[in-house]
Amino acid sequence: MRVPLFLALALFIAGCGGGGGGSSDPGASSVVAARATLASDSASEVLIQWAAPLDISAQRIVEYQVFRGGDRIGATSKDGRSFRDTTSEGTFAYQEASGTTLTPRTGNHTALRPGGTTRYQVRVVFQRIEPSGATSYAETSLNSPGVATTPLVRPSIASVTPQATEALVRFPKLDGADQYQVELSAFSDFRSKSIRGPVVVTSGEGLITIPWPADSTSGGTVYVRVGARSTADATPPLTTDPNGDDYLYSNAQTIVR
Repeated sequence: MRVPLFLALALFIAGCGGGGGGSSDPGASSVVAARATLASDSASEVLIQWAAPLDISAQRIVEYQVFRGGDRIGATSKDGRSFRDTTSEGTFAYQEASGTTLTPRTGNHTALRPGGTTRYQVRVVFQRIEPSGATSYAETSLNSPGVATTPLVRPSIASVTPQATEALVRFPKLDGADQYQVELSAFSDFRSKSIRGPVVVTSGEGLITIPWPADSTSGGTVYVRVGARSTADATPPLTTDPNGDDYLYSNAQTIVR
């Protein structure tokens, strides 16, 4: 089931309870959204977003740390509210809280692998004021089980066959995606379009017939694209294509009606 972003934020706020000024630990920090998307070069990415905790004052936050599948993959400043998980490998700096000290550490960002569902969590490293007035540092626990997201590669189209009143679109099933939408438009930016979907495809390839757009003409150019997503995701993909819905899209192809 997909949770709208505003509802996820409300759930996050409702789950932030007590302890901001004392020695008790705040509750786990929740990811607001983790959305599959594509980089400018079409490489797979996931955009993770979160809200600042209500029970830790902004002045006491040291940094946020992002986890994928239980492994730390990155860190942001105390003002950070988002992180992009990518297919690139590398190192990053983070702080480890231990009593009255913060210890600089180096972590490894492992490459994001598209096609499989993974889960994201966010941890807050913060300064704590004890009842005695002493200062110490602590980390929030990780929310369990985390927010499910399926990184995807860009879909593709195998063939488009024009017919009298419709087009027959064939496309391969994408690893990790089980729901698809086919769109036709007389415009390259798909400002107006005909839609067929969502259609579930669990193996092999998809085959969808879709009516010609109302504003297309016989002999004219029609643009075709296929959108894909996973129904296992907590939040829908973040499209990077013009006038797109909650899908990641193939590159558009052209056919003559």
